[in-house]
Amino acid sequence: MPKTEEINQFLVDSLLEFDIEDEVFIGLDDIRREGRFRWVDRSYLNDGNRFYHNFAGGAGVNRRTRAGRDNYNDCVVLKPVKNEWYDLDCRRDSFRLLFSWEKNRLYICEYTKDDSD
Repeated sequence: MPKTEEINQFLVDSLLEFDIEDEVFIGLDDIRREGRFRWVDRSYLNDGNRFYHNFAGGAGVNRRTRAGRDNYNDCVVLKPVKNEWYDLDCRRDSFRLLFSWEKNRLYICEYTKDDSD
């Protein structure tokens, strides 16, 4: 989860090093409450102390739903070639379009290194 600029840049550099230019799901969404972004570890994007984001043009955190627009742009992806985040529609109806075999989305997996070796 790119919770800091340094981690975000590491991910961008790593993805581009392996010629990955497609969007990558970063484990952030606002499915439960519009505008309240939550990481897969259940921490919030704006938890009071830390608040790093890299939404394109301030979208996402600065977006307010107007007349039903953007209600379903809930899943956040990183576009490595632009080094920016975008929130995309991830409803079940759109799921086949966004995350189907026709165009599989990549995702970031974070884990704690086991130093017992």
